[in-house]
Amino acid sequence: MGKTLPKSVVSSRSEALAVQPGRMVPARIQGALLSIPCPPWCTVDHVEQDVAFVADIYHASDRVSVSAPAMGGGTEDVLEAWLTVYPFAHGPEAAPVVAFDAAGGGEVAELSPEALEAHADQLAAHVKKLRHLARLAAVARTAGGAR
Repeated sequence: MGKTLPKSVVSSRSEALAVQPGRMVPARIQGALLSIPCPPWCTVDHVEQDVAFVADIYHASDRVSVSAPAMGGGTEDVLEAWLTVYPFAHGPEAAPVVAFDAAGGGEVAELSPEALEAHADQLAAHVKKLRHLARLAAVARTAGGAR
């Protein structure tokens, strides 16, 4: 029988989805179809994926990112993150992690929930510094800047 989590642990719909049982979905392995359990947060098309080995099957959530201003007036996605797990792998690879691409360049760190929480705290502190810079810039513009 599964554990019932206290309400303080499951504080939002997305957190509730992470602990709910999944559904059975088709998956393609070397062209053959079989059914696998799939968590409700997974958005991977396991039939389209067509992997070589069962251990290559992975689950991944939708990605979240921040659109940051880029040189030339465009934008680029940074701080991209998504939940992922290789459920049929063995050892530490079978644990769910948050894949985190800080710069948007494809270099992905795999973070534990605790590591992501610590990084989120750093980002919250950085947001305060950005807001302070915005206020300084507004004051400097009002005062005519340093000329």
